[in-house]
Amino acid sequence: MNFSPVRRVVTRSGKHMRGKFPSRKMGVMMPWESPIEADAIRLFEFNPGVVSYCAQPSREVYYDAGGIAHSFIPDFRVDFHHGDSIWVEIKSDADVEYPPTARTLGLKAMALQEQGRCYRLLNASQIAQQ
Repeated sequence: MNFSPVRRVVTRSGKHMRGKFPSRKMGVMMPWESPIEADAIRLFEFNPGVVSYCAQPSREVYYDAGGIAHSFIPDFRVDFHHGDSIWVEIKSDADVEYPPTARTLGLKAMALQEQGRCYRLLNASQIAQQ
């Protein structure tokens, strides 16, 4: 697995909190772009079933209702001891409930599913439950 993000996560500019988590599992500083992503990293870090994970793992393509291609970068790729991998998108509860965002997330999930890959959305409530 490639552990290099396909885009830079942490920058000095911007209004949102960003940072890096010192991952013992991965042996690198793992970048995050929101407190929810930082919580997700802790979830991956301390889950014994997770063998590795990577932030901003790949550039993917999905098609909107009009057939126009759009690119996106999932927040994480998570690899498990049993050999499966999932591509994970982290969103706030409000983002998940916003209909245009929900539609886009569904299109992204379908695009990865068509390629035989598993895509999972984790929202703040789900992460907090874990």
